Formats: sequence, structure tokens, C-alpha cells
Amino acid sequence: MARFGNSSEPSLRLEEGTGSEGQLQYVAFPLRRTRVSSTEYVETTTRHILLERAVEDGLVITAPLNTIAGSERFFQPKYSKLSRITFEHSAAGAVDNPFEEEGAPVPFGPDTFSVEEFLESLPAGFVKDPQYGLGLLKDNNRLVRLIEEHSECSELRIVPGSGIKVDDNVFRMGQAAWEELWSEIVRINNRGNIAASRVKDSFVNNHLADALGLEHSRPKLGRLTMTKLLTRAANGEEALTDDDQIELLSAMQAQARVAAEVAPDTVVALQRDLELVNLDRLIERFEADIEKKYGEEHWQQFFESNAFALQQVFGSPVVSVVSKASVGGTKLDGSGNKIADYLVKNPLTANVALVEIKTPTTKIVKSTAYRDGVFGITSELSQAVTQVLDQAHQLKVHFANVKSDSRQYDLEAYSIGCFVIAGRLPPADQPDRTKSLELFRGNSRAVSIITFDEVLASLRLLRDLLTDETPATDPSPEPS
Repeated sequence: MARFGNSSEPSLRLEEGTGSEGQLQYVAFPLRRTRVSSTEYVETTTRHILLERAVEDGLVITAPLNTIAGSERFFQPKYSKLSRITFEHSAAGAVDNPFEEEGAPVPFGPDTFSVEEFLESLPAGFVKDPQYGLGLLKDNNRLVRLIEEHSECSELRIVPGSGIKVDDNVFRMGQAAWEELWSEIVRINNRGNIAASRVKDSFVNNHLADALGLEHSRPKLGRLTMTKLLTRAANGEEALTDDDQIELLSAMQAQARVAAEVAPDTVVALQRDLELVNLDRLIERFEADIEKKYGEEHWQQFFESNAFALQQVFGSPVVSVVSKASVGGTKLDGSGNKIADYLVKNPLTANVALVEIKTPTTKIVKSTAYRDGVFGITSELSQAVTQVLDQAHQLKVHFANVKSDSRQYDLEAYSIGCFVIAGRLPPADQPDRTKSLELFRGNSRAVSIITFDEVLASLRLLRDLLTDETPATDPSPEPS
């Protein structure tokens, strides 16, 4: 059986037994030696249940112990709060083993439970040798610290699935979530080991270079960003200062064309990383601003400065033509001119669309039901819809003059699109208000109504799509 951890007490005796209610137990008896004189010792043993199989509850329960010889906490619980680590399995009958592949033998069925086979079947990241007190490998102690510092949980329970939640005093963690966490810890360790090896190779090379006639070298940084940072840190290099970063960016900008020819893949990857950083900042700012009570002017300027966010409301490619666009309707006395917040066009068809911007605080669904389960649309939203429809009518009537006077000849008004960005979605616990909103805008064919929540969700979805990467193959974990 694999053993991990520090040196354990060599006199630890383990026995299988049966509890008062018939549970199979794995009991540990440590041998304690107490000095009673300069030459005499008294040996005593105590009984401790290290593992127990509870058939009715569908659990295998472990109580991790500190088995480090000479420790002040010898044979006390390994963790201060987390006294039990349990593993779910089916109750008596048809038993499934969540830690084995489909069709594999079941080592802990109702009549075939084997402590040794069960421990060997545990997921990676757990101590599998009872001589070492069971529990977690030391790299996972940070997980224990977080649970103990931020909850009252006394039990970690590994269950089938991928969820993670606190349930009273039990911290439930799906096996898939556990394996993902442990695999990433192993990857980080491997990256750190690779980085440290590169620095050691470079150091030894340079230390012997003069005697062996070798050239001095710097550590290879590798391809992955994390490995590069770890290598620099292991080599004692400090992070770039703000001035260093500005100087580096200026040099990159000046040499962009040359770099694109020499290392096109690197330039493309760099451009993608910069775009992701900009998108992250845009999402952070948008998310913060919608919680504040900014007026329409702020949001019109926001979308003008961040046209990319505005583009998320359209189902086809668009480019901004002009903000605060005059679309006609001027009377003889000069009054009545209609101003649209945005006029945009499809770059492929040149067809135009109008966008009316309100605020996240704009009320769009009434808070009081008109009838049971039916909520009316607010006057603010209906007025915004009518306003953009009137702007589209005026633009259609005066389109030839608008094109001529503005010298914008690459515009068409085949079917003028109308969009209103306003308000927030009703809370999740008010489904009838959400239903009423969807009924209204689903049947408002001439105007697309989009909430600020949906613009934010579109930006987040795009961010997730751009960062979706195929995970690397998990390396085998090394003993701690």
C-alpha cells in the first residue's frame, strides 16, 4: 500500500473490528511510552477508531490522526476542527463505487468490504496508508485551513458529482470538483519544479563555466506564462516596474510590424491577451456602473467610448455611424428636430438601425399586478418604444435629405432596426414579472428591448468563449 507523509510511529497497531451496531471498524492502538524514572518506562495503548463503514448511512467515515513520532499532538486529531473525512457510497444492496470506473469490481459492497482495497480506491490527493493517519496530503492542508477559518464545518464529505457547498457542519465536495482541484495543484507543483530546475541548471552551468570553457547562460523561461513568472521568481528577478512596462509597450508598438513577420503566432497571442484584458476591464466597469444611479448622459457617453459593449445587443455585425443623430422632423420655426441616441449600420448591407439608451434604473415592469400574474409595462418603457419608432418614421420620411446633407451616401433604410436599452431584469423570485416582460417584448416585433443585465451577460459570455481552452493532460501526482 502506498505511503505518504512524515515518519509515523512504528509501534502503531491496527485491527479490524465490529462496532456496537455491527459496523465494520478499523481501530488503531498506538503504543505510548511514558518515562517514570531515569531507567524505567511504562507502555500503554489507547483505542481509536480510524475508519468505520456505516451501511445504513451509505458512508465510509475516517477520523484522520497525527501519527508523527515525538509530536506533542501524537495520536490527536490531525486537524483542529475537521474531525471527519467521509466518503459516500450506496446503502446495502446494489452498491456503486464512485471512485472506480464503470464495470470495475466493487471493493466495499455489503458483504465484501475490504479496508485495504477501499483505501487504495480513494481519489488522488488523500493519504491511503493508515500508518500515516489517513486524511489529506499536505499540499491540501490549505483547503483544510480555508474550511476551518471560514466555516463551522467539522466534516469534509466527498460525494459523487461536481458540486461544492456547506451543509450545516458538513462541507460537501463532489469527486469531480475534488479531482479538478488536485489536478491543478499537481500542475502548479510541476510548473514550479520545472522552473526551479531551469534556474538550478543555469546556476550550475555558470558556476562551472570558466573551468569547463562554457558560455554563461540565463534560465530558459519556457512557453507558459505561469512557468515564466515562477522561473523569474526562482531566479530572484523582480517584477517589471510601471516605467518598465510603459517602455516595453512603446518598444512593442514601434516594432509591431517587424514582430508580426518574425513571430506572427506570438503577436496574435499577445493581441488576444490584450483584448481579453480590455474586455475584463470593460466588464468590471459596466458591472460597477449599473449599480449606481447615473443618468442617460453617462450611459450615452459610456457606449460611445465603448462601442464594443453596444455591439453586443445586435444579432449581426454593426458599426457606429454617429451618436445624437438628427433624423428629421424639423418644423418651419426650427423646433421638433428628432435626435436619436445612436445611428448604426450593418457594414455588409449598409442597412441602418436606431438605438435609444435609457438607464439601469429605468422601471420597465410595474411592481403591482394588473391581474393575477399579469404585470403592466411602465410608461417609461412604452414612451421609449414610441420615441424610437417615431425617430425611425422621421428617418424613413427624410432619409434622402439626411444622406445628402450629411454626405453619408453608404447608408440604406431597407428596414430600419429599432433598439431600446433600458432597465434591469425582474428579480429571479418574481417570475410573473419576467413573464409579462417577455410577453410584451416578444410581441413587439418592430422594437428590440434589451436590459442592462443582458448586455452584461453577453459580455461575460463572450469572455468565457474567448478563454475556453482544452485542459492539459493531468500528470501523475507525486508523493508529498
